[in-house]
Amino acid sequence: MRVLLLGDARVLSSLITSKGHKITLDPGDSPDVAVSDIVTCEFAPTGVPLIVLGTGTIADWTARQKRPDAKFAKTVAEALSMVEENAPKQERQAESNKKPFLVTYANKGGVGKTTTAVSIAVVLAGSGLKTVICDFNVAAPDIATFFRLKPSYGIEKAFEDVDSVLIKVSDNLWVLPGPTEVMTKQFTGDELLGIVKKLQRKFDVVVGDTPPEPWTKEYMHKVFSHANLVYAVVDQSSFSIQETGVFAPTLLAMGVKPSNIRIVVNKYNPKLVGLKEIEKAFCAGFKKGTTPLPKVAAVIPENWEQHVKAGYKGNILHEEEWTKLVKEVVEMAGVKCETKLVANSWKRGLLAWLTT
Repeated sequence: MRVLLLGDARVLSSLITSKGHKITLDPGDSPDVAVSDIVTCEFAPTGVPLIVLGTGTIADWTARQKRPDAKFAKTVAEALSMVEENAPKQERQAESNKKPFLVTYANKGGVGKTTTAVSIAVVLAGSGLKTVICDFNVAAPDIATFFRLKPSYGIEKAFEDVDSVLIKVSDNLWVLPGPTEVMTKQFTGDELLGIVKKLQRKFDVVVGDTPPEPWTKEYMHKVFSHANLVYAVVDQSSFSIQETGVFAPTLLAMGVKPSNIRIVVNKYNPKLVGLKEIEKAFCAGFKKGTTPLPKVAAVIPENWEQHVKAGYKGNILHEEEWTKLVKEVVEMAGVKCETKLVANSWKRGLLAWLTT
């Protein structure tokens, strides 16, 4: 949808583009809907819906006389809602049918966050879902390295044309690489979210690898709040009272719902802290009475040597465990595919590791 913005209505620009709509400042550019302030409303074209940002004062009366056909919004949020109401029916339907968006999370580097993102994406693609993995770790991107890609440009160009940045690496799997050059302009949360929403309209599943400590990067907050599932990757070394106390507050601060969080225990060693203790420590920062609390959804055994060897070959380990983890994603996507899901639970899988 093409939205005309006049005067102070330009404050809506980033919000509207994040919804996947196009902006124009030219009244003659055949817009689908127009938004103006009370001064510029008289310059808005007729024949298209007009939304006016009101002031709540007597000054609105004059604007109403000039454009009796307009709808007046009291707030920016109300104006944005009115714009969405005027979107063509097929656009609203596409938004309601948006596909799952998953992100990985870690409060520090080195725990396996990127490995988790890659493994999930590879398994989903192998199951027949059209999948894209995005490298949002702009300071230290390495998704392209795993797949042995040498992109000419990456996410720094995606704001202009996301299709030109995507690289197909195998059947059903694409990569949106991290930046290939120093970014001179920091992008906003609305811009990054706009990319995610465009990809949701193109793919069955969107997977995002994020930087460590994402709560310190303001542009990541809207991405996290938009995610259907957040895979919090931990290892047993991090479980001290001081470390785990930051998990819940930082996730909640970014707008993540506790019900959307799944705990992935990586490099698990049965001789160290147990899974129940990990869950208890992870959830210690949530308010009393919060339900449901995040649970351990996957346990990936410690096997560092094989992990390194597999990485050099572009392979993943423990595919059966990742397959069980993403079962709910396959169901969420609503796409028929061969999932190759194993019947046993992760607890039974853990027992098998202990006895081999």
